[in-house]
Amino acid sequence: MKHDLEIGSIAREWWSIHPDDPLSAEGKTHWTEERSRGAWKTRTETYAKMNSDAENFYIYAKLEAYENEILFFEKEISETISRDSH
Repeated sequence: MKHDLEIGSIAREWWSIHPDDPLSAEGKTHWTEERSRGAWKTRTETYAKMNSDAENFYIYAKLEAYENEILFFEKEISETISRDSH
């Protein structure tokens, strides 16, 4: 069965920490997912960043969704979460 669906994926991740400072730990990601068939094409781009300090965790995320290269949905969040939260 031939469906002609083409799928692509790219995952980029960066992780860092200074050896003398555990609070410097940081993670960043940028993932791309693509699907296409004929002239139809979709793509999502996701971005995330996570880091912390002695009092808080910091979370950032963004999602972009495209159809035929036109942005049709976008959402961005940024949260600070206290380390004391249970």
